[in-house]
Amino acid sequence: QTQEEVTPNTIFAIGSTTKAFVATGIAMLVEDGKIEWDEPVQTYMSDFKLKDPFASQQTTALDLLTHRSGLPRHDILWYGSDFTRNQLFERLQYLEPSKSFRTTFQYQNLMYMSAGILIERMSDMTWEEFTAQRIFEPLDMSSSNFSVEESKKVDDFALPYQVVDDSIVEMPFRNIDAIGPAGSINSNLDDMLEWVQFNLEQ
Repeated sequence: QTQEEVTPNTIFAIGSTTKAFVATGIAMLVEDGKIEWDEPVQTYMSDFKLKDPFASQQTTALDLLTHRSGLPRHDILWYGSDFTRNQLFERLQYLEPSKSFRTTFQYQNLMYMSAGILIERMSDMTWEEFTAQRIFEPLDMSSSNFSVEESKKVDDFALPYQVVDDSIVEMPFRNIDAIGPAGSINSNLDDMLEWVQFNLEQ
């Protein structure tokens, strides 16, 4: 523990707050006329497939963002795995639902990853490129990035810690680039103030 002070420039992982950027990206594509909120995702991604055939056919962009796919978390599929984003996407069809489609809120990271892939397919950019171009750049969020590997290249970034035997000890960074749209953005106070102001003005 270095005991260095946090500054307005210190880069932290913003975790699942990343999901709000994905929802904004989807809304931008709706505004662009490239997708519709209530059109089945298979209209745009024919290879989107869940184990429940009805859910596969009926899931919309809105469903992806509102945690009502019928799937529980299934985080073991991606957490600590070496699967790529597309490999995770291909494996959605094998995941067991625990509830009927659209009946229950169940927090779901993989559906946000899928929303990120939808952005990629409909923009011809990676999710990272789209978010940087359409959100970061207009808001002058010049310090924000999409990977802990990028954070480690700057001078002022927060280290991860965990509690072990009642002591706080440093722990290794975990790269979650594959599931990026669900939580990989890193940012600082100055940049996030721009993001908050943008949302307050909408």
